Amino acid sequence: MAPVGQPNPPAKRKEKDMTGRKVEAQKQCTKCKKRKARSEFYENKGREDGLGSWCKGCMRKASKKNYARGEGCVRKRRIYEEIHRVVNGIKQKQCLACKEWKDESGFYVNNGHKDGLGSRCKACSDKAANKWQRGRWRPLSEAESDARRRAAKRALGVTV
Repeated sequence: MAPVGQPNPPAKRKEKDMTGRKVEAQKQCTKCKKRKARSEFYENKGREDGLGSWCKGCMRKASKKNYARGEGCVRKRRIYEEIHRVVNGIKQKQCLACKEWKDESGFYVNNGHKDGLGSRCKACSDKAANKWQRGRWRPLSEAESDARRRAAKRALGVTV
């Protein structure tokens, strides 16, 4: 209780996070070290409390600084222009792996990229895929082979 004539200090209100656990109504920004309302933080579902560690103000300042330094959209545009060119009316792209310039038909389709093409040429992509497959595949031992054969026969209802 507060002394007579003075208001009670505000109680620390608790809210629930995504998992249903009770959390404080305020959170401390790890950048500016100020305690702010939870609404002052962007969502980040990868974190335990579902909120980012920096407040919105600090995030805005950092974003503006990065953009001014050329790490925003300007940098992405520059990278795009560095690996694309047109020679004699034929569009070409530079392979990320072998650094050779090849026409666009030399790349696999990848709709996740801005230009709709993969980063590596077909030859480098195939080489990387084959290397990955060789690392994963190994011949079965005779015992493993027999065990699989028996399991398949059991699944078909054949008595062994």
